[in-house]
Amino acid sequence: MYTVKENEKTTPAMFYTRDALFHGEVVTTKIIRVNIWLRSDSAPKYAQLLNAQMISLSGNGYTGKFDEIFVPIDQVVAYHAAPDVEIELDYIENEPNRRMAPLKVIGPSFLTFTGETRISTQTEFSSTLEVGRSSWLSLYDSTISTPNMPKMRVQAPMLLLRPEAFSFILMD
Repeated sequence: MYTVKENEKTTPAMFYTRDALFHGEVVTTKIIRVNIWLRSDSAPKYAQLLNAQMISLSGNGYTGKFDEIFVPIDQVVAYHAAPDVEIELDYIENEPNRRMAPLKVIGPSFLTFTGETRISTQTEFSSTLEVGRSSWLSLYDSTISTPNMPKMRVQAPMLLLRPEAFSFILMD
């Protein structure tokens, strides 16, 4: 199994693809903030997870445990630090001209996220989606669930998702 180097750290995190959930200790350099990592220029092609579990989201019940697995980042539709990991949010709470927009987000395998995203007070959420140039959208105070696994309810203070993989329902 992989040995973490001196300039590296592991952080418990969860990665969602179209049909699976991967949970494990992601290996990054010590300076990386895992909650915004894939939005940065240092994003890798694969997330290296140690002590990982994979759970099928398609409802077939398949699960697997792995000492080490590499998840292709181009297949990741959402991710977040594990619920028990303390993170620093990526915005200033009192930032002028910004507001929270409550959303329900529905994606592959009926994966559902509820939470809030920050948008300009001068535009609508539809404009944010149309003109947004970022590959990732931040969602805050999220609850993650899927009807294929009724007992699964994950809370995350912040997650990143690929907007093009999801449908959005405004909750105002």
